[in-house]
Amino acid sequence: MALADASGNPLLWDTGTWQVAYQANIAPAQLISVGLSPDDEWLVTGEDQGMAPLWSARTLRQVAELRRHKARVKSVAFSSDGKEVVSAGYGKTACLWDSGRRKLITRIGTHTLHALSVAFSPDGKQIVSGERDHSVRLYTRTHVVGLAFGSLNGCDPW
Repeated sequence: MALADASGNPLLWDTGTWQVAYQANIAPAQLISVGLSPDDEWLVTGEDQGMAPLWSARTLRQVAELRRHKARVKSVAFSSDGKEVVSAGYGKTACLWDSGRRKLITRIGTHTLHALSVAFSPDGKQIVSGERDHSVRLYTRTHVVGLAFGSLNGCDPW
């Protein structure tokens, strides 16, 4: 299991023993979110400085930086095949990345406020984002067109 401690350092937990298997001490970055690739080989993290670094899950060494955000990256996720990463946050757009080439594929959507969460559909053809304005947006993979399909009225903001 991959997560970050209170200082923002990535940890790998052995789920058999529930002990820390490895901890990386990185400074001064503060990790906001973490995603693990389906093959358990890679981690992607969202950071305060607007980056989404890619890490080796075996060594917790950074291997690349996905740098196209202008502000805090609140959420990151791998596609189910591990070939793509989506990241989003305070910059009001989501970024779709080729995880193997470490290149930006496209920016997705125009959020009205900060995107707080992003995820791929199980088949990888759609991306969904949750926004600070309580809306949920669904994006198709072929057209990359945002469709707001509702507002979660009654939910308290953070």
